[in-house]
Amino acid sequence: MTRVQWTLFFSILYCYPTGSSVAADWTTDQEAILEIVAAYTEASHERNLNAYLGFWHTDFVGWHNGDDGPTDYEARSNGLRHFFSATKSLRYELEPMAVQIVSGGNAAIVHYKIRNVLEIKESGEKTEELSYWTDYLVRENDRWLLISDHGGNVPAEPITTEQQRTSNRIDYIEIPVADIQAAKSFYHEVFGWEFVDYGPDYASFNDGRLDGGLRKDIGGGRGGPLIILYDAKLDDKQEHVRDSQGRILKEIYEFPGGRRFHFLDLDGNELAVWSDK
Repeated sequence: MTRVQWTLFFSILYCYPTGSSVAADWTTDQEAILEIVAAYTEASHERNLNAYLGFWHTDFVGWHNGDDGPTDYEARSNGLRHFFSATKSLRYELEPMAVQIVSGGNAAIVHYKIRNVLEIKESGEKTEELSYWTDYLVRENDRWLLISDHGGNVPAEPITTEQQRTSNRIDYIEIPVADIQAAKSFYHEVFGWEFVDYGPDYASFNDGRLDGGLRKDIGGGRGGPLIILYDAKLDDKQEHVRDSQGRILKEIYEFPGGRRFHFLDLDGNELAVWSDK
């Protein structure tokens, strides 16, 4: 695993180069440790408690900054069970800072930062959190297991609806493809994008900055990608386009997650506008 592959941003996964805090390329042994950390972090992101705890030593004792003192395996797993059931991890960015392999290669210390965007299931509130962690791993029966950790979150402000979506800005891009699976493989291999399937003819992605989707189209990419803007007042925007001599190709229609319409601008370029309202 390279440094580019290691720094992952998930709603879906995508790759970023690491920051300047990583001074050099990882050794093969360090990469092996980082793969373990990446694997249990992904299990946490997916809220797969059994898979996550599968990386933990049963003698685990760690100290989360939010706790009054260290907690053992049972106490931490009970807390995680409640946390996983109450929240959803929308995406995360994981950045390693340092890896030390000690005790003749049988123990490792990993320092890293992680930024999460979480959703509280009951309220729907979204919060971005930044955490600093130090994990301690031991090798036992040729497996690396987490035996201790220390760290916690830096408080962050809730992400408001206004911050998530702003009217009149490009918000989404759709790429027409002839073969969804082949296109997914291509974009994953080249750019590290991960996808969420919506049936056999559509897959969404996020590149870390912009949401988008692959849309099955027999003609492939001959028409080019479709730029999609956002507007909270979709009906008003459609009339505004019409009144400004834009040509409405598809009147407002519903799709899973919202509504949208398509139009041609004055030069014949096709665009769309969507809304979750």
